[in-house]
Amino acid sequence: MTGQLLAFRCTVEKWLFVFQDLFFPPGCFGCGKIGTHWCEECQYKTTLLNGPACEICGVPQERHQICSNCQKNPPAFDQVRTFAKYENPFRKGIVRLKYHGNAALGEVLSVYLIQMLLSLQWKFDMVLPVPLSVSRRKKRGYNQTALLAYPISTYFRLPYRPYALQRIRDTRSQVGLTGEERRENLKEAFIAIPNLVQQKNVIIIDDVFTTGSTLNTCAQALKSAGASKVYGVTLGRPLLYDQELWDLI
Repeated sequence: MTGQLLAFRCTVEKWLFVFQDLFFPPGCFGCGKIGTHWCEECQYKTTLLNGPACEICGVPQERHQICSNCQKNPPAFDQVRTFAKYENPFRKGIVRLKYHGNAALGEVLSVYLIQMLLSLQWKFDMVLPVPLSVSRRKKRGYNQTALLAYPISTYFRLPYRPYALQRIRDTRSQVGLTGEERRENLKEAFIAIPNLVQQKNVIIIDDVFTTGSTLNTCAQALKSAGASKVYGVTLGRPLLYDQELWDLI
């Protein structure tokens, strides 16, 4: 979906969202409570990942320093941060965005990423969504990460470049795969367009950070094409002991 088409879709759905709210009050995407898109109770239950973390991958830990995994296997991305722990009720909103493609919900969730980016004060030149495979995009009709990335680019008045990073081969679903299987599954799956990313600081938007394989593979492609720095932000991430959640994403 081009930037113009996505902008049109977001605008149309935004107005439909407004009229829908007039006649059918919204329900909280976490618990269904009528009258709000995200209620105070669900916000209170959400575990924000705003404490000490690895300076590179953002995994929560006791101190702000580089974690042992990033020391042992330095990723291609420069820094990644995640808004909240991938658990209900916040997880329900992410799943709803991923499998229903509601652009208005994308705008609601993108606000949390915008707030996080404002606190981080990273310097970036363009905003990219993690690209879907051609077959998956045709099947769904949308890319859920684009529904997050476009509002972010609009807020910061930065170029939205969905085709600067492309997935060049279909990959099987990452659901239930181990870290090693995820890395192998995504190997050489992406390419970046040099004349769009050379000497640019790029930020990639994704919905969930599991092992980091997706963002790392994207960053490898971007760095190979000449990008200066590659940052990433995601809505949620399971923690290492959440094995049941890992099996679902």
